[in-house]
Amino acid sequence: MNRFFKAILKVIWREITKSTPKKQGAYQFILTRNARKKMIIHRVSEKQIQEVYYKGIMFKENLMSRLYNGYEIGIFFKKDFDKKEIVIISCWRQKSW
Repeated sequence: MNRFFKAILKVIWREITKSTPKKQGAYQFILTRNARKKMIIHRVSEKQIQEVYYKGIMFKENLMSRLYNGYEIGIFFKKDFDKKEIVIISCWRQKSW
């Protein structure tokens, strides 16, 4: 009986911690050295950059920004369709007007 519960718990644990497969059309984010430096300077995380890309507003070609409460985060990127990559060239954070 004890082995039975251990086996069930192992199966449940594997199902919970199993990584989900990537979406077929999902793009991978690549950060340049300059972008990483800017992230440290402006205290921007990789998660915030992805959020700007998916939920932000494009105001010029390859430039996007997103307004938050009291500040704005922007990114400059290049999309590589062949490799399915989004290369983040630079990012910034500034106070909103």
